[in-house]
Amino acid sequence: KDNPKIKHLRGLIEQNSFRKKQRQTVLEGTHLTLAWLAKNRKIHSIFTTEVAMSHPDLEKINELYDGYVFVISESLYKDLSTLGTSLACLAIVDLPSSPEALNFKEDTLILDNIQDPGNVGTLLRSAAAAGIEQVVCTKGSASIWSPRVLRAGMGAHFS
Repeated sequence: KDNPKIKHLRGLIEQNSFRKKQRQTVLEGTHLTLAWLAKNRKIHSIFTTEVAMSHPDLEKINELYDGYVFVISESLYKDLSTLGTSLACLAIVDLPSSPEALNFKEDTLILDNIQDPGNVGTLLRSAAAAGIEQVVCTKGSASIWSPRVLRAGMGAHFS
């Protein structure tokens, strides 16, 4: 718990303000991590457990990822995990930059005060399925880059 890497990881998982300040977030689970890598995006570090290391999905991630994998205890993973049921995989990634200006000729999903992370993720999935690439969030909406919204979005963020 005193390890600076674990403190950084925990801050990204638990605090929206820390995610904004660091311009990073955490992808939880192999599905999101593989979807991120499929778009040729960079991962800073991966945290997993000894048991998960031999899983085929983690082996596939290791083939695509050339960085360091930190092996943590099962109990620490359970403490950090927002899901509790996924294969142990936490990946730290940079937040994509936002465009300077909106394209008013493009279809846009506006999330106005949608506070539930599951609902935000579902709306992002629906928008991606409909080909909508521009999303605007008003103040009071759940952070679209929080681990729970990312999980509910199931990779729609990367479409």
